[in-house]
This record gives sequence, structure tokens and C-alpha cells, in this order.
Amino acid sequence: MTTAEETRKALLEKKRALYALKLKRAQTMKDALAALGDDSAAAAERSLRLQDADMGVKIALAENEIFDIEETLCEVRRMDKEERRAARLDKTTLLFLAANAIEGVHLSLDKEVRAITASLERAALRNRMEMASRWSVRPSDLIQAINETQPEIVHFSGHGTAAGELVFEGKGGQPQPVKAHAIVKAIVSACPKTRLCFFNACFSEADAKQIVGKLDAAVGMRTEISDEAARTFAAQFYSALGFGKNLAEAIGEARAALAIEGIAEEDTPALYVRDGLKAEEIIMVKRVHPAPPDA
Repeated sequence: MTTAEETRKALLEKKRALYALKLKRAQTMKDALAALGDDSAAAAERSLRLQDADMGVKIALAENEIFDIEETLCEVRRMDKEERRAARLDKTTLLFLAANAIEGVHLSLDKEVRAITASLERAALRNRMEMASRWSVRPSDLIQAINETQPEIVHFSGHGTAAGELVFEGKGGQPQPVKAHAIVKAIVSACPKTRLCFFNACFSEADAKQIVGKLDAAVGMRTEISDEAARTFAAQFYSALGFGKNLAEAIGEARAALAIEGIAEEDTPALYVRDGLKAEEIIMVKRVHPAPPDA
């Protein structure tokens, strides 16, 4: 398919050619008039008019070609704009929510987001994914962040309680536990296209189980998980998604990454999938196959 840049170059070449024709026409008229004599005035004038008519035809044809190219350029630009818009619509958005509200129990959430970002930048489908992050998230920030980003994936990184609650930042920076059913309502109501939730927090298995009835899939932690394990697991999980792997493959690779690093927590993360779906069939980042060339 012709690109806008190729069409623009062709248009410039045609305009240069038209300018050259007009210049040649003017120079021919000038030379012919200078050469006119009394005896040959009628013949010279006839010859000049014939040359001028011939040059006029060439200029008209050139101007018509320029019109056609400009029309093509407008169409190419329109198609390019539509393709860019489609590319934006086809991107998978990951919303990273961070809350580190429990005093004295510091989580290296900045390292986690850097590890995820680095893994996505190295992925084959890196142009098909984008990540937005929100820090020190309060319960009231949740819906706002989802409205702003409309993510396919919501990732919460922070603390979880043994009661299956996620700990957000409350008033004055104090920890504020939020129950799973409230988080489910917030996500589903704000963004129906969200398909996956990843709760990278201790004791978040209950959250994953509860939300998977509304979404395609969810990841939660069966028990406590160390900072290093949470970071390593998440980075490899999203790396796999960035290579177009399905959820079963992504979970497998993430667990393998823990084993390779000697982190004996590969059984802590749990993946849950909505009834009627299979993890092997859920692909969050799909490859876009180019359209066949025109015959």
C-alpha cells in the first residue's frame, strides 16, 4: 500500500515537472518573439502558436496528474489516520495500582513497576501494550483511574489481609482495607472491557475467586508472598503476555521464573478462570496479521 510519504514525494516531483514545463513555455515564447522578422512574421507567429498549444496540452495533463496525486494523498492520509486510531483501540492497557499504606512493612513497589516495564519493553508485542500507573491509591481513586484508562488488565500491588481484603491508603495515609466485593463492583461498573485482574498481594486468593465470576480471569495469592517473589512473578507473567502467550503459558513461565531464581514460592500464585473458559484459550495481547497485498 502506498504511504503518505511516498505520495507526497510523487506530488513534489510532478509539481517540479509542471514548473519546468511552464518555464520552458515562457522561454520558448520569448525566444520566438525575439527571432521574428518582417518577412517571416506570419509563419513564425503560426509556429509559435502551435508550440504554445502543444505546451499548453502538456501543462494541462501535468496539472491533471497533480490533481489525481493530491486526491490520492488525501485518501492515504485518511487511511493512515484510521489505522493509527485502530492501533490505539487494539492496544491492551495494563493499569498498575500501587498502595503501600502499612507503616513499618515497606514494599518495593517501584522496583516491581520497573521490572514489569522492562519486561514489556523487551516483548515482541511491546507496541501492542501500554501501562498506566497510579500510586498511593485510595479507595476513591480506583474508579477514577479505571475511568481514565479503560484497562483490559487491572493490577493491584500492595498489602492484603488474612481476611481477604486489599489494603488501600485511607485518610491521613492510614491503611484502609477494602473488601473484595466492593472492588469487584468498582471494576465491573467502571470498565466492562476489563478481562483480567492481578492481585499481587498477600492472601488475595479470595479476591481472585470472587471477581472471576465477573471477569474472564484473575490471579491471587494463596498465602503470604515475599516482595522478591511478587516482583519476579509479575515481570515474567507480563513478559509472556507481551509475546502473545495465553494465560496458562504465562502462569507457567512466571512459576518457572521463580524456580530458576531459587524462590520457593511458585505454588503461592493461583489463576482462576471464568466458568466456560479455558486459560489456554485466553490471550490478552494478540498479534495483528497484515492484510494481504492488493492483487
